[in-house]
Amino acid sequence: MENEEKKEWPKGVSPIKKEYVIKIFDNEDEFENTGASEQSTDNDRKRKLGKKNERNKKIRGMNKNRTITYVKDETDLCNRFIHGTCTNGDNCKWGHNVRDYLDHKEADLGNECPIYSIYNRCPYGVKCRFFSGHKEFEKINECYKNGKDIDPNDIIVELPQTCNGDTEDSQTLNIVGGNIQKILRKKEFEFKKADEFVKRYNEYKTHRDAIVENFSKKMHERKSNNDISSTTEVSQSVDTPTESSINTNINSDTSLDLAPLDDESKSQSELNLIHETKLKKFDHDTYETRLKPEEKKRIDFRDKLYCAPLTTVGNLPFRRIIKRFGCDITCGEMAVANNILDGNKNEWALMRRHKSEDIFGIQLTGGNPESIARAAEIINKQTQIDFIDLNIGCPIDAMFNAGAGSALMGKTNKLREAIQGINYCTDCPVTVKLRTGIYKGKNIAHKLLPKFDDWGVQLSTLHGRSREQRYTKLADYDYIKTCVDELGDRQMALFGNGDIFSWEEYYQKKEYTGVSGIMIGRGALIKPWIFKEIKERQNYDIQASERLEIMNEFCKFGLEHWGTDTVGVNTTRRYLCDWQSFLHRYIPIGLMEVLPQKINDRPPVYFGRNELETLMASPKASDWIKLTEKTILGPAPESFTFVPKHKANAYEG
Repeated sequence: MENEEKKEWPKGVSPIKKEYVIKIFDNEDEFENTGASEQSTDNDRKRKLGKKNERNKKIRGMNKNRTITYVKDETDLCNRFIHGTCTNGDNCKWGHNVRDYLDHKEADLGNECPIYSIYNRCPYGVKCRFFSGHKEFEKINECYKNGKDIDPNDIIVELPQTCNGDTEDSQTLNIVGGNIQKILRKKEFEFKKADEFVKRYNEYKTHRDAIVENFSKKMHERKSNNDISSTTEVSQSVDTPTESSINTNINSDTSLDLAPLDDESKSQSELNLIHETKLKKFDHDTYETRLKPEEKKRIDFRDKLYCAPLTTVGNLPFRRIIKRFGCDITCGEMAVANNILDGNKNEWALMRRHKSEDIFGIQLTGGNPESIARAAEIINKQTQIDFIDLNIGCPIDAMFNAGAGSALMGKTNKLREAIQGINYCTDCPVTVKLRTGIYKGKNIAHKLLPKFDDWGVQLSTLHGRSREQRYTKLADYDYIKTCVDELGDRQMALFGNGDIFSWEEYYQKKEYTGVSGIMIGRGALIKPWIFKEIKERQNYDIQASERLEIMNEFCKFGLEHWGTDTVGVNTTRRYLCDWQSFLHRYIPIGLMEVLPQKINDRPPVYFGRNELETLMASPKASDWIKLTEKTILGPAPESFTFVPKHKANAYEG
């Protein structure tokens, strides 16, 4: 029986009940209910493998050239005009003619505005696609239908003003106003803590380099005096010094410079060990006296369910969904330090947090430790966050080539400065997300993790793949276990990460490795109720109608977040399509032959238990758009197009 299953279900294919299967794949033998197809010849197998590899090359990775089109109203209306703040009058390039706008406006999508129903006001006013649910609708609609003049004062929506964009009744926090961004663009913000740290760190590094250079010189003299031909060994844990004469404010401990270099009985390796030990003491003492931050709160991360920071799809509306399913810790999408410092409004939008996110962090990356420290300081001052996560695992080429993301794993000194800089400039905990290493088969995380604990990191999350592997192959939980053993009883918590798609896998990997918890990424995108399943240790067969309701809830959250005008509606539609590029991979457990579903297994072509379930399983972007039309977003405009961020081969990537 097992051999028959192997023939019928190629490796990497999810086993679905035969009555629901149409075929395996275009490049596989047709699936037949009567039994497995005849065994292919070796030549056939080679031919199919060649075609598969050729196909994978074409569709693997990201759609780097995808363009995003924003659908707008045919005749636009000035936003400042409806807020009563436009001073351009007839010279304004945006419309001020309300009747002309209403003549061309698309029909309302409903009479219950997601924003108005919460706040009893909607900043989009007459532009809202749910305007019929506003109290102003009846008066304006009566004037419009009867051909009467519409008083501009009747459409004005007054917005509450606060210093940072938050209001007392706002459900969204960290709405940083334009004033801060303007100050940053003008380079007028004072980074008091960051500048203080940079000065102290440079003094420490200068003195440390002097110690290393002194040791190197004496070793060279020793070699010359003894006519030793072997190359002098110097500790690899430090940078090569650039200055020989040092003037520093750090008090020098002369014992550091007076290792027993003249003791002929000691070998080169013994002297190196003495020198390395003294350097570690110097690093520790300097950190404790000059670089260590003030006492800060600690978060007990252990055993909490943590959703990974997910670029694009890990947006605020999605995080609200997973919070309802029991996720404990959420983190914003990765923000680049330099973009934060440039006052980039899109980057600052990543700081936003919903009130339901009770443990929330911001993820930072960058290639310059000083920029990272400055970004951390201003984020700490301007937002309400619980922790800052430093991303040193991002494998994207653009980040790596800029010295950010996983590139920092190979630059220990910069990494130390970045971590200690964040720690010094903030009053919240610092966490780190990393990979096993940069190159496949060359793991270095076990060497870095103990250092992170020394540098004040409260939590590290280890993705069980190298930068070179990206998302290919399975996450290496054997190595994660090795790293747990390496840390021993240190204070820092360690989470694993990679491939978790069921409550069974979660507890199996957690117990096997001994980690404090496991961060969940793609599994939460495909199956957002995974957190509920983990907490209740139970699988749920979520029906298509229930999944559609989850999508509808996302749309309501999206409209509240991105807006209820035409632009906001279709921005929400685009993000829903982005999410559906993961959601369609879920196979209802009622269709599965064997549980649990594996995240890296691809489903065969199959039909569901009803028409909606079949549509939800489609890998076609055109069908994803059709799905959005079944939500409160209504029909998609003819001009709306969608290209997924990741190519169709994501199951193997």
